[in-house]
Amino acid sequence: MQAPDAKTNFRNLLGGALARWWTEESASRLQRRMLMELGALAQDGGFAINNLATQIPDQDWLPLAKEFFLS
Repeated sequence: MQAPDAKTNFRNLLGGALARWWTEESASRLQRRMLMELGALAQDGGFAINNLATQIPDQDWLPLAKEFFLS
């Protein structure tokens, strides 16, 4: 794989404690958003859902994907 600007891409990578913090903070934000979108899930005493993405309407999925998957 080749990146057009590999030097900048490598410089922008997170590492160590900062990467751990970012991952944990993002997971926490995503979990809170999922509660708002879907209500109680299995871990909250609700029901198990096989594919969460299919349960989120398109108009809600696009901003979610942009925020968490940078797409």
